[in-house]
Amino acid sequence: MNKKAYTTAIITLLVLSTVLAALPLVSALSVTTVTPSSGNFIDDDEITVEGDSTTTGGLIEIYWDYVKAWDGEAGLLGSGYATGLTYEIDVELPEATAGSHNLIVKDVESGESVSVVFTVESVLDLPQDVGIEGDEIAVLGYGFDDDSEITIEYYDGSAWQTLTTSPYTVDTDDLGSFSCTIDIPDDIDASSDNFRATDEGTNTAYATLTVGPYITLSPDEGIIGSSVEITGRGFTEDGTVDIRWLVSGTSSYITVADNYDVDSDGDFTVTITVPSLADPNPGGTDYNIQAIDNDDGSIAPMETFTLTEEASIELSDDTGEVDDTITVTGEWFSEDEDVTVTFDDTEVATDTTDSVGYFSVSFDVPDVSDGTYTITATDDDGVSASETFTVAAAVLIFETRATEYMQNDFLSIYTYSTDEPSSSSDDVYWEITDPDGLLFTYGWFYYYDWVEVNDDDFYMIPYDDSCIYWMALPADAPTGTWNFTVYESASSSADIIATNLFKVTPASTQSIIDSLADLETNITDAITTSQGVIITSLNGLDAELTSISSGIATITTNVGELETTVSALDITSLTSELATIQTDIGTLSTAVSNLDAKVTAIDGDIATVSTTLGTLQGTITSIEGNTASIETDVGTLQADVTDVKGSVDSTPAWIAVVLSLVAAIAAIFAVITIRQKIAG
Repeated sequence: MNKKAYTTAIITLLVLSTVLAALPLVSALSVTTVTPSSGNFIDDDEITVEGDSTTTGGLIEIYWDYVKAWDGEAGLLGSGYATGLTYEIDVELPEATAGSHNLIVKDVESGESVSVVFTVESVLDLPQDVGIEGDEIAVLGYGFDDDSEITIEYYDGSAWQTLTTSPYTVDTDDLGSFSCTIDIPDDIDASSDNFRATDEGTNTAYATLTVGPYITLSPDEGIIGSSVEITGRGFTEDGTVDIRWLVSGTSSYITVADNYDVDSDGDFTVTITVPSLADPNPGGTDYNIQAIDNDDGSIAPMETFTLTEEASIELSDDTGEVDDTITVTGEWFSEDEDVTVTFDDTEVATDTTDSVGYFSVSFDVPDVSDGTYTITATDDDGVSASETFTVAAAVLIFETRATEYMQNDFLSIYTYSTDEPSSSSDDVYWEITDPDGLLFTYGWFYYYDWVEVNDDDFYMIPYDDSCIYWMALPADAPTGTWNFTVYESASSSADIIATNLFKVTPASTQSIIDSLADLETNITDAITTSQGVIITSLNGLDAELTSISSGIATITTNVGELETTVSALDITSLTSELATIQTDIGTLSTAVSNLDAKVTAIDGDIATVSTTLGTLQGTITSIEGNTASIETDVGTLQADVTDVKGSVDSTPAWIAVVLSLVAAIAAIFAVITIRQKIAG
């Protein structure tokens, strides 16, 4: 293989290896688990889809039945990104008809998709699953056949009986859902699953309806010392009840209402205070409350009360400017009570809590100086909660990223804002002028260029060609002080938003080499070291070929030694003592004796000479002892003729010499390793 072909092959292999290294790892797109794989709209509101992706870190989309935007029945459910080549994405189970539906997983970058089957099951939902005879209650159903008539039945202990509904005929909608009301019958059995709904197909769902005394809590969550209203129905008329607070994890209880009167309809309403328990528990602990009918000894089904933290408020932002709108959300205040919100001592808003002590109200930050203030919400019962709020003037920065550049440098703009630019009114115009005031370039920062950074802390324009403006200063850019200015608009009379000066200095034209000690790198057409030193030529260096061994030439310079392959060198001239050698980064010299020249063949007047740099031919002009003087096109060479002296014609003869050293396309493909260290 000649040198050119060899070089081309090496380059091809290097390019291919680079391309292959850049290719992402891929695997087959798959779904390994779907949890759950079947369910219904009420009990299983979330589906977790896991599997292998095709694209490392790629975007994965989950669709229901069809790959399209969600239209209320089918389409995109959600998306997420793979971690490596695996993904785990949670999506909400949609309201849908009974039976099999396709969950379609799509790798957005590769375009591949795969699907699995999810089975929708029918479910019957009773928002109030307790009551007394004659009560009207709501009945909801999901996951039945679409546009199908529904039959509602109850079990009387021996057979299923059909109930009259309102409306009289109940039909499912396009998603297989329905709603109606019924009156609780007087002969429903007390067993489980004593209530059912069936469509015209084979889909049936069951529920349990408890008939008899029951209680309800309002609210069913709160803090120690808060009030809870307990309502009871179906108890012994004109009797009494005890209300017990069961201590978590024990058989103990606290009686919070003793011998409370029941009216003539068997109903009662009592307000209790959440007790301070001997077993303090953190917020979120559930406690059971039960009502005992003191006349017949019956116990109503228990209801659960969740002990919460203290009343609290949450601010939509904890920092802002004057006139910013802030929303205050409160939880676990007194139910149905007026709440007053103050900014330090100034009233800024009022609202009324709902049945669980929740409220939400907004106000504008008043005209106050910068600083930290206290926002407090207090209800009419004295329940109160506070948070701090910091008023700070908006920060908006436009400036060049450096104060000094050289000719040929790239220049870019740093941007920062504590407010989110949200409309075209936030667009700004900018200009850069040279020391003479001549316009160099200009542009716009548009409101949609800004992106949020650090979870709502501030906004910046990213390093992206579509948003940031990169400007290369020309090689002949005037040196001196330049000006960058941002205006509200492109009008000459527009207000200046920001401005700064920067200097332009001449481009650097010289590389400095102190030493090559402890430095190792590769030289091709040029040398770039980790210290930033660049060698593009041997010119100016005291370079000499000092030795050749095993195909490697050592070149000594005033800044260190270089090593290169012999094939990268080319003799250009010879004298009786000195050889001049050409490389792609300059010329160097060596003693002719270092070439180890020997005559290997003689044909008439023409001698073939072997050297450490290759083979050449020339005309023998004289012979003294075992040394012949041979004239070549690049000068006179003295060579040893010991091995072929018997073949020499003693008559001198002039012969043409052709230099035939096979030199590579020199330092472009030759590798020269530098080993020395830079002094200091």
